[in-house]
Amino acid sequence: MKKQEYLLELIKSMNANERRYFKLFSGVQPGEKRYLQLYEALESEERYDAEKLCKQLGIKPKQLTDDKQYLQQILLQCLRNFEEISSDTKAEQIIHIGREDAWVLMSRRLHAHALDIAEKTLVKAWEFERFELIADLLSIKWVCLYNMEQFEELTESNEQKKVAEILAELTELNTLRGRVVALERKRGDKSDFKKILQHPLLKMKPDKLLSLRAQIAWFETMIKCLIGGEFDYTKALEIGRLQWAHYDKHPTVKKVNPLVWILSYSYLANTELGAGNGLNALKVLEKMENLLSDPTMPLSKATLTALKAHVFVLRTEILFNLQRFKDVVSEVAKANAYIEQRPVYERIIVLFYHTLALLHLKQSESAVNSLEELLQLNTEQRLDIQTFLRPVQILAQLDMGNYQLVPYLVKSARAWMKRKKISSPEVELFLSFTYAIARAPEPRRREHWLKIQKALDAGEMKLLDKELNLKVWLESKLARN
Repeated sequence: MKKQEYLLELIKSMNANERRYFKLFSGVQPGEKRYLQLYEALESEERYDAEKLCKQLGIKPKQLTDDKQYLQQILLQCLRNFEEISSDTKAEQIIHIGREDAWVLMSRRLHAHALDIAEKTLVKAWEFERFELIADLLSIKWVCLYNMEQFEELTESNEQKKVAEILAELTELNTLRGRVVALERKRGDKSDFKKILQHPLLKMKPDKLLSLRAQIAWFETMIKCLIGGEFDYTKALEIGRLQWAHYDKHPTVKKVNPLVWILSYSYLANTELGAGNGLNALKVLEKMENLLSDPTMPLSKATLTALKAHVFVLRTEILFNLQRFKDVVSEVAKANAYIEQRPVYERIIVLFYHTLALLHLKQSESAVNSLEELLQLNTEQRLDIQTFLRPVQILAQLDMGNYQLVPYLVKSARAWMKRKKISSPEVELFLSFTYAIARAPEPRRREHWLKIQKALDAGEMKLLDKELNLKVWLESKLARN
């Protein structure tokens, strides 16, 4: 990104609530508001064009540079204020304010007062495991003690060493978690997940880690690796249930990170679903939904909205796996506009199960339309789902009797997999069967459909069956023909 486009990108990153707050925030600022005119001009622009902006606002390049810098400062100040207002944890605000107050007092050489505030704030910071802020507070405490010549206390304190060790471990685990999240969205090479699982920290028992935040990162990383890379749902369910029990044993997690506490329900629902316990998964998800309706839940409105969307996405997947295809179509129809605002990887999941539900309901033409929308989304997201889109496309065309189109779709699917360096013996076997169906004379097509059924019964296409409910669809297809 070019340096001059930074301001434009910052404005585009703001959501509707942040934009509304900025207008209110600007309204109470004193003096001329030329920066507001620049903001309004940039709001509708796709790229930064200094010459165009100067003409539009009737200002000179030097004025534009000054206005741009001032607007950036105002925006950042506004967003900082908005973050405080909408923060999920009010305790974190108290810790931030305590640190700032202690720093101001220290800079004015009011060391005794600064030390008193720093120590009180440290108690809260340790309680809520805000280790990054603890490091700052300990530095303030050190300066105060040094200037007050209380050298004995300086040599006795091991807090700085302790927090450094905790932060080093936490940073390493958070890095692992970040890598897994990125891999999960693409669901590409499974070996990458396996490499992460070999990390020494992941081989430790969670209660041996130095902080609750580290334990949270451990659980999330393990579950995502086991589901995304190993497909070991039995082990993932074991970890999911252990996570639940661990958080029940350590209720402080609700203070440290209420969002993670809520998401533990999502992880358990996911692992129950993966292990084939769809009804259990639905019950866990209902509990999570009830918690999100609790007015005392210490989460911001934006976070609650995102979590409700997450519940919807997961419920769509669970309903499909329970073969409640009509419910899937109904759910998606009710939330269609809502889905469009979600991240690409979530939209891919919802549209995927919506397409499959339509296919199972013998609405193949609608399934093809849904599939076209799906194929237009980012093909680098959720490569595991992308791999199954081609078989779904072929099934829909076969169901509509478009046999002449199928050989081209088979060829296209193989070319796409080669280009993406994806190898799937199951998909290749499926492509061979469906190619034969399309090329066979009508009296012999059922014979080839029965070959797919035989391969499914022999367990040669387990993953395709699991993801598409292929056996169920094929039984219905054979019953109709």
